[in-house]
Amino acid sequence: MAEILRPDLSEFDLNTYQDRKAAFEKIFSVRAAEGETPVGDIQMLQPIFVDYTEEEVLTLKFNIFDWQVSNIGYIQAGFLVAMVDCAYGPMSDVCSDLKSAGTIDFNTYFLRPITKEDEEVTVVVKLTTNTRRIMHFKAELLNSKGKTALEMNINVMKR
Repeated sequence: MAEILRPDLSEFDLNTYQDRKAAFEKIFSVRAAEGETPVGDIQMLQPIFVDYTEEEVLTLKFNIFDWQVSNIGYIQAGFLVAMVDCAYGPMSDVCSDLKSAGTIDFNTYFLRPITKEDEEVTVVVKLTTNTRRIMHFKAELLNSKGKTALEMNINVMKR
């Protein structure tokens, strides 16, 4: 069985806004050690924590890397979806007191391309519904000019 890559969050009371924000700062600071191969999407894509609000909105930034660029000059769609996953995945875990069980489904709407010239993108994810068994998120990926390039609706199951 694969090792769980989530950092130890036992020091946090995930029912409080302040501790959730601190947990996100810890999660998104994890990087592969010099010379080691990155493991998982967070180490590979290297999100930069920007903010988490009391309204349950998480904001991350991602630099664009050459290896993400397709042969026609666009960032491949799968990498853009993975950037959003880097945000809503940990958010579903933290906002469910570590009881998320996995993604049920997501709908993705690609509205404009991201190119290497964008240099960085911003992902904003809002938790809109949090019931006993289901969480629903709305996400946007913004280009470097702040224009929406991708929208997603995501449903996550809780155990």
